Amino acid sequence: MSKRLLPSLFVLGFMLLLAGTASLVLALPPNQEATPESPPAAHAEYKDKNCADCHREQKRAWATGVHSVAYTKDSFQQAWQQVNGDPACLQCHTTNYEPPTGTYLAENVQCEACHGFTPVNHPPEELVIRTDASVCRDCHTATFAEFRQSKHAYPEDREALGCATCHDPHQQKLRFESVDELCLSCHKTAPTNYVHVQHRTMQTDLFSLNCASCHMYNSQRDEVHQLADHKMTVDTIPCSDCHQEMAKTGQFSVLENVTAAQERNDLRARAAELEVKITEVAPPPANKGLIQVLQGGLMGLFVGIVGVAVFWRGGRRKNGK
Repeated sequence: MSKRLLPSLFVLGFMLLLAGTASLVLALPPNQEATPESPPAAHAEYKDKNCADCHREQKRAWATGVHSVAYTKDSFQQAWQQVNGDPACLQCHTTNYEPPTGTYLAENVQCEACHGFTPVNHPPEELVIRTDASVCRDCHTATFAEFRQSKHAYPEDREALGCATCHDPHQQKLRFESVDELCLSCHKTAPTNYVHVQHRTMQTDLFSLNCASCHMYNSQRDEVHQLADHKMTVDTIPCSDCHQEMAKTGQFSVLENVTAAQERNDLRARAAELEVKITEVAPPPANKGLIQVLQGGLMGLFVGIVGVAVFWRGGRRKNGK
């Protein structure tokens, strides 16, 4: 190949590269800033779908729950401003938020957030409804992690419970009028030990007690997300916190901290007192020493007779008689 031809080929290739790049740029659509009102193409076909056209009852129930105002509620907007509009909050307070573009399908938690996109030909194509607890996992991460540590996630006599077992997923309310009714719908018989009986019958103007007061007590939540603890374990923290609050009113005494050593010493002292009282009620007989001597003598006589008998029989065998 001629050396004069090489520069010409290089220039021709470079010009073709520029022409191809220009045609590609011209073929791309104009750059438009994505906004919630103009969802990405993946969402366009669902924009005009309205689940409420058929599922009116579910829509009415949803409208009364917190999901329907997850974004528009004043308390969220105020809390969101305090964190400088952190876009991570939109992952749970909008529907189908897309972090790369900052867009979302709709404000608040709409049907698609839990059920996914409706098939284009639904109906008749079926929309599969999931009821397992993992449906709620992406937003309720802390609660789901607690639930996984509870016996509700691994019951011995049935399959794992889903969130919808206890909660109405559309109203986001309990399926029963009260917490105790809900718990006793499965735990048919309430425990009859002192703690349960005493607290179940307690009446006070300060608060109302139910199963969740102790079994779902949570003092670790932040001020925005005040949710019950779903591990369902009971420790002494609710006892101390509750009695300290009651003690401030002067109507109830505070629970005192008692160390193991103090408790042991108190029990020993109490045992000593009881021993003294037993001695006073049933004193030992005055002739206790004489009885012991007679018992010892009889035992010695018995041993002696047995020894003589053995010695005598051994002597007869030796003499061949």
